[in-house]
Amino acid sequence: MGDYFLKQLIDLKTKYQSISDVRGIGLMDAIDFKTQKQRDQFQNIALQKGLLLLSCGYKVVRLLPPLDVTKREIDLALNIIEDFLKEIK
Repeated sequence: MGDYFLKQLIDLKTKYQSISDVRGIGLMDAIDFKTQKQRDQFQNIALQKGLLLLSCGYKVVRLLPPLDVTKREIDLALNIIEDFLKEIK
């Protein structure tokens, strides 16, 4: 699941300019936004939609799902992430 999640996040990075970097190991991934404002907006919107995230550093959001996460749950998180990215494009 970790490889799948990271690959999908990398695909989003190539698609949306508001992401400056994506990195991860296993299921612990991070999205580095261009600005702190974007990161904060994303974190608030994600929480409203049921996706709990942890901010890290200046512009980074850390994603750390449980080890028994399913592909469906990862896809739900990816949909929330992409919906936000479409709005700020």
